[in-house]
Amino acid sequence: MSEFQSSHEQRAREVAERYRGLASEMAACYARVFAGTPDGKRVLADLQVKFSHDRPRFSGDRPNAITGAVIDGQCAVLKEIESAVKLGTHTIKPTP
Repeated sequence: MSEFQSSHEQRAREVAERYRGLASEMAACYARVFAGTPDGKRVLADLQVKFSHDRPRFSGDRPNAITGAVIDGQCAVLKEIESAVKLGTHTIKPTP
């Protein structure tokens, strides 16, 4: 292994570790916002009703691919929020 490859691999490990730390911090932020207060829980519940994962993508006689894609995007955002809240509740730290 060349010195360049070794240096590159070390840098890649450092970046990955930093990203994991930032991701944990951000997940804790999501948990504080959406699970840490009654209002946050209420907002998350409202988003879950509006952008449910089991909503039909197409309806009517003429399915619209763009509408289906928009619904998929909304569901993906909700899933990201829910995943971050779940992860964040396990890594939550007091706010400074």
